Amino acid sequence: MSAPTKVYLFCVNSMHYCRLRKLQRKSKIFFKGIARHFSATSQELGAVVLTLDSAAQEHMVYGQSGMLNSHPGQMRVKRVSVPTRLEKACVAIVNKYGIGNIMKEAEGLARYLHGRHAPVEEMELRQKAKEAEFKVRTQDGIDLYHLNPEEKRLVESQRKGKILNILRQSLYHWEPIEYDAYKGILYMLSRLVPEYAMLTSIFSEIQRRDSSFSPKTLFDFGSGIGSVAWAANAAWPHQIEEHFCVDRSADMNMLARLLMQGGMEDRPECFKGTFFRQVLPTSTSEKYDLVVSAFSLLELPSRKDRLEVIDLLWKKCNNYLVLAENGTDAGYKIILEARDHILKHSHLSRTDDISQLNNEQPIISNSETYHPSNASQIGHVFSPCPHDVTCPRSIDGTNTPCNFEVPYQPLSLFKRDAEIGRDMVRFSYVVLTKGARVQETWPRIVRPSIVRHRHVHCNLCTASGQLRRVTITAGKHKHLYRCAKKSDWGDSLPVKLAIAHDGNHTTVDDINNTKTDRPAAADLANDTGRGGEQS
Repeated sequence: MSAPTKVYLFCVNSMHYCRLRKLQRKSKIFFKGIARHFSATSQELGAVVLTLDSAAQEHMVYGQSGMLNSHPGQMRVKRVSVPTRLEKACVAIVNKYGIGNIMKEAEGLARYLHGRHAPVEEMELRQKAKEAEFKVRTQDGIDLYHLNPEEKRLVESQRKGKILNILRQSLYHWEPIEYDAYKGILYMLSRLVPEYAMLTSIFSEIQRRDSSFSPKTLFDFGSGIGSVAWAANAAWPHQIEEHFCVDRSADMNMLARLLMQGGMEDRPECFKGTFFRQVLPTSTSEKYDLVVSAFSLLELPSRKDRLEVIDLLWKKCNNYLVLAENGTDAGYKIILEARDHILKHSHLSRTDDISQLNNEQPIISNSETYHPSNASQIGHVFSPCPHDVTCPRSIDGTNTPCNFEVPYQPLSLFKRDAEIGRDMVRFSYVVLTKGARVQETWPRIVRPSIVRHRHVHCNLCTASGQLRRVTITAGKHKHLYRCAKKSDWGDSLPVKLAIAHDGNHTTVDDINNTKTDRPAAADLANDTGRGGEQS
């Protein structure tokens, strides 16, 4: 290598080295600034002080070696499998059809239902049409004033076609699903086990947290193939005396009855007091201990229809109202819409005219008085939220839904590697109960916990309506660290939170009573534009 070449390479390498050192210095300064910013923010907001709730220590279960086996905040269930008699009934019904073709069609229906969205509202459609019209006019740049009538009609016709194409591509085309006998069997194969697992998880939490609850009557809106009745009777065996099932498809009602008969029409139903209807009764004189709507609200044609049904179900409810949908962004928005609507109307009872519900008022007020006639409609969120204010997930800017998972064992008809045999269902739900909230609820873990050496990272939804990521260490928290290691996504963490400000501790109750600029859930009840689609 010649001397000039060596000199050239040395200069080039020196130049790259100088650039690299300069970039390192800038990066170091940048990250130091970020660290100072978060340090100042932490000092301003105060550090989170975590203490194990003393009430939980009495119910902790330890093994012989002294290791913690379980704590009262654990809500997750193990892998769920359907009852043997229900699986045998499914096999008996499916044997009447060809397994190969029906399996492929069931997979297609499962994918279609998972990607289902709510119908587009008229106001949204008009707004999208105006935006599309403006876009088309801007692109073609044609001034109709200088055209003759024939040319105007041609240009307007072309614009109309372009606008319709834009709307078709940007808006979801919702249409009702008509379930006949065959499509009902496809639904049974694709949705029976996941729905049963999801409902088992929800009912299991109600059973653990409220052991005195013993439902005698069940109302199921959108009952479909009867998965709610099966899950409820598994949670409270031999206790439910009346099952009122509403589904507009007569074939689905017949299939649900056939499953309860073990797949044989000449057998009696395994549940007593079962009634099937195709129309939702509007009378609210009959009250039911447990009212459920699972995967049904997305099938209603408009927001107005959904809110009317939600109002009616809440009025029929005597104890618990359970609403559940797919864990997609669309399902989460539907659940959030129902949650905010019920909380708005249950907490804004007053003595003046009902039209004042449209005024912007906080959803919870310490000085609020309730009208005696509306006292039966007062309620709060039982699960999963530990609060009754705006869902923090809807305003945190992450565009991700609040959802949970439960594992399940697929039917023996399916191969383990089949797409329809995926053994995890993700869902969004809310359980509301009558009466005002009387005690603070433990924070809920709303994302998978990260377990590391001698510390655990938990994402909590707190009683103050805030999302907080806390780090629980073995050295600082001891018994709480053991609970955190046993907890995961969906569990409640038996902990009390406090905010330290210059050595002083502010409890969560004090935070709840502090006025903030956060919108109330009632103010967001009409907002349908939260986040992007998440599968």
